[in-house]
Amino acid sequence: MWFAVLPARSADGWWTLRLTSGLRFSFEKEPNGARVADKQNPANTAWSVDFKTPLAQFTRDYAIVSRVRDSKTEQTVVIVAGIGSWGTLAAGEFVTMPEHLKKLEALAPKHWEQKNLQVVLATDVIRGSSGPPTVLAAHFW
Repeated sequence: MWFAVLPARSADGWWTLRLTSGLRFSFEKEPNGARVADKQNPANTAWSVDFKTPLAQFTRDYAIVSRVRDSKTEQTVVIVAGIGSWGTLAAGEFVTMPEHLKKLEALAPKHWEQKNLQVVLATDVIRGSSGPPTVLAAHFW
């Protein structure tokens, strides 16, 4: 089985946008930034980033990790994308460190290893560096 891992920025990742457009969690542009949108809770605007915030005052970023079977390529794809670079770094840490994946196991249904999944992550930005990822939501199907 082949896997493609696509690290991408939400605003310009064509593959990311194509593969995640019909999924529960996706990125949406806002007038001054971007957010993680939840199709099951569209009123939730908490997972957003204002791009007008000066970098020195930036305190939080968000990311989505998706593992989906792409029907067009018939391949499993893992997408690691943040709104900003800090979110992407935290998502990369999440998928490569076993202690973070164990947190996901606690939320997962039986046989989740064979299911498509999406995870919404947050990271605190501390002195210009991303902190450890925190799981905000997970969806399996």
